Amino acid sequence: MTDKRALTDPGQWEWQDRQRLEQVCEELGLAEPSNGEKLTDFGSGVRPGQDLVIAGYIGLGGTIWMGRHREEILRKTLPEDYVESGKALQADMDRVSAAAVLNAVVSETDRGNYGAVVVYDVIEGGIFAALWEFAQAAGTGIYARLKDIPVRQQTIEFCEVFDLNPYQLLSGGCTLIAADNGCDLLYKMNRAGIPCAVIGKVTKDHDRVVAHDDTCRYLTRPQRDEIFELL
Repeated sequence: MTDKRALTDPGQWEWQDRQRLEQVCEELGLAEPSNGEKLTDFGSGVRPGQDLVIAGYIGLGGTIWMGRHREEILRKTLPEDYVESGKALQADMDRVSAAAVLNAVVSETDRGNYGAVVVYDVIEGGIFAALWEFAQAAGTGIYARLKDIPVRQQTIEFCEVFDLNPYQLLSGGCTLIAADNGCDLLYKMNRAGIPCAVIGKVTKDHDRVVAHDDTCRYLTRPQRDEIFELL
């Protein structure tokens, strides 16, 4: 591993980080889109009061990578079959691809069933980055409940081993959606084999709030993806 403190040009290690991340995404079958390509708008725009829905689970990309490349360390703390189950999450990530979610959203939206208007890929920086970027692009605020954000137990436990934040971890197979009728969308997606959860609301102010128990966290500009701590 390169010691970044030994590099005199900060731009040099930033470039090396980007190269490493691209290699990770390529290995996992993730195409890291530009910010403009992350957001697919069906024309009516995001409106305050809409439900925020997540299709898939957060942090899968980083979880799979840790299972493959930090397996030895994980097995010192976790059972072997549990580490293997984390590596096997690739199938989940592939099944809930952005293309699969888009196809389901377009199909149901065309029939006016739940008014999904915006679909946003969750990849680098995890769900916290996606929520901030989504609100920034939409010109709205968001209110999300941390306990409702879907995350696999393997992701939580792998992150605990390396002291990483699962909500800032490389995702993939995870999509953020704004919908008029989030519960209807959840029902339709689940019937299509796509796990979904309603996690909050679009708000009329510009605050990006994540609530947990009796506390609220105000999201700031996206932080560096936690996967970089292991590259």
